[in-house]
Amino acid sequence: EFEGLQLRELAAVVPGVAAVGGELNGNIGLGGTVDAPQLEGRALLADGRFTSEQFPTELTSLDLAIDFAGTTADIDGQGVLGGGPIAFAGVSEWADEPRITLNIKGEKQTLLRPPSLELQVSEQLTLTAAPGSLVVRGDIEVTDGRFEFDSLPPDAVNLSRDVVVVDARAEPETLAQALNIELDINVTIDDRFRITGE
Repeated sequence: EFEGLQLRELAAVVPGVAAVGGELNGNIGLGGTVDAPQLEGRALLADGRFTSEQFPTELTSLDLAIDFAGTTADIDGQGVLGGGPIAFAGVSEWADEPRITLNIKGEKQTLLRPPSLELQVSEQLTLTAAPGSLVVRGDIEVTDGRFEFDSLPPDAVNLSRDVVVVDARAEPETLAQALNIELDINVTIDDRFRITGE
């Protein structure tokens, strides 16, 4: 059992996190084995807050409930992302291969990546994550915003996994294993969205 755990201290120890907060409460029982753990109980996050260093859009007022039942957990929550409501619902399971499926619905959220990008979006997405893979399906509507650029950054296009990089000694370099990402997203862009640059 845990009560009144404050998350704000995590900002100092988790890389890339600018701010985090909220209060965590719960009562969870652990059973099973190391290879096949089973959990029973509930965990609650109240008034959660999160901001990353790279993407400063704030996630605030996050209330999240996770109900554990053996080798599955139901996830339900809501909050405010970039000034607009966002809701989560899904399930996690770990009886065989760990997997999480999460449905996300949001409206009129302002997403920022200074200094060049500002978007107002509404979305309805389904995310499925497993070790080494991520599948995202659904719809995103861009209702307003702007993208300004002088030139594309050097990392705008990543190397394909088929590319072999050879160093100065003519020896192949080992590239980090990339996450296998599958996207099936219908994106609708309103005429109010503007792109400027050279």
